[in-house]
Amino acid sequence: MQELKICAPLSRTDETIPLIEAGAGEIYTGLLPPGWNREYGLVCSPTRRYGRSAHLARLEELERVVRDAHSRGVVVFLAQNERYSAEQEPEVIKLVKGAEAVGIDAVILGDVAFLLALKRAGLKTRLFMGTGGNIFNTASARFFMDAGVSRVIVPRHIRIPEIRKLRRDLPGLELESFIFRGLCPYIDGMCRFQHGINQVLGREPLEDIACGLDFHVEIENDCSRKLKKELGERYSRRQSFTGCGLCALYDLADAGIGSFKVVGREMPSREKIEGVETVKKIIDLLQTGISKKEFMKACHDAYLEFYEERCIRKACYYPELWY
Repeated sequence: MQELKICAPLSRTDETIPLIEAGAGEIYTGLLPPGWNREYGLVCSPTRRYGRSAHLARLEELERVVRDAHSRGVVVFLAQNERYSAEQEPEVIKLVKGAEAVGIDAVILGDVAFLLALKRAGLKTRLFMGTGGNIFNTASARFFMDAGVSRVIVPRHIRIPEIRKLRRDLPGLELESFIFRGLCPYIDGMCRFQHGINQVLGREPLEDIACGLDFHVEIENDCSRKLKKELGERYSRRQSFTGCGLCALYDLADAGIGSFKVVGREMPSREKIEGVETVKKIIDLLQTGISKKEFMKACHDAYLEFYEERCIRKACYYPELWY
């Protein structure tokens, strides 16, 4: 079995070493410099995460994270995964070039136009396409691969058989899958909900953003009963901060996925670290040759220990495992 790496979220320099000690082999972070806040405000984030708590504040902080991570053989990725206006683009390119100068290992993107802008600007750092790129099939993945992308972060709604097909069709392309926390039932690259507005404004509750509401969906067209049920369940699922895909590690590792993302740059440090520890424990267990039945039970137990409640289909990244 290939090496399985945990891609961990970071927003503070003092999280680097604890996350690595917890089991992270990769780190991703965002950068929200003060100048951006003054010009565009906190709501107009350059990274699809809103508020200071989800970001490093200065290039010097990013340099420290890179130095500490590299000294322990861990790579660092910078998320610049929003769509930018013509006015914003030069500033974001300058930011990414600064990040390249301090040694980041890749930039996570969300838009083809910005990808091409970075290529024109002469960026040498590796480019990853995040879920904002709407990569739903082999053709779209190949398009980005031909454009210079070396890794694709598979959208949340892509199912395990589809991931297997991507792996078979494009063996030279790295694939990264979500595995823990922050489940969302919507398509990232098509979502324009403003995440974390109440956090930015200092209001409660934090859950009353649009994608945090429970929707009841009824399908009125002539599709099959099975499809109606599936669509209704999918779009009636609210965003779940108890998201989990641990059970799918058995199949995803077999499919050739090498990197697994823990969501939550905006989460408190302790929760990030404990999330990475949970995934690391399951990965270590997987590599013992455990049976799939025993593995699934261990995943359910780990979920219960972490979230202090039993797992439910609504919180599952890969609900097909419930069939």
